Amino acid sequence: AAKAVIRDVGRVLGHPFGFVDRISKLVPPDPGMTLEKAFKAEPALPELYEADEEVKELIDMCRLLEGCTRNAGKHAGGVVISPTTITDFAPIYADAEGHFPVTQFDKNDVETAGLVKFDFLGLRTL
Repeated sequence: AAKAVIRDVGRVLGHPFGFVDRISKLVPPDPGMTLEKAFKAEPALPELYEADEEVKELIDMCRLLEGCTRNAGKHAGGVVISPTTITDFAPIYADAEGHFPVTQFDKNDVETAGLVKFDFLGLRTL
């Protein structure tokens, strides 16, 4: 997620692709890599951060946004069942087609909120 937040924030701030790409390539490609871990693992990152005010501004903004939800998605076969109106338990929005309500909780938080979730996937090979 550290690479993605650098690329996203750099694009939004209007930095040239090469500038953003140079910084994001310094982040190790390990799963679960955070900016904090990257700064410890790659000595060039803190050096660049201290030497370049634009890099500092970019990284500071990235630190504020790292870990935030980047986009919404919908499970292909996920169904949530509520004992009363769904909005009593979870915030909802309409799916891309505007046909079905979708919870704004992730799959784990749905159950924590007291809802039941089922995954109905139709596979012909079964």
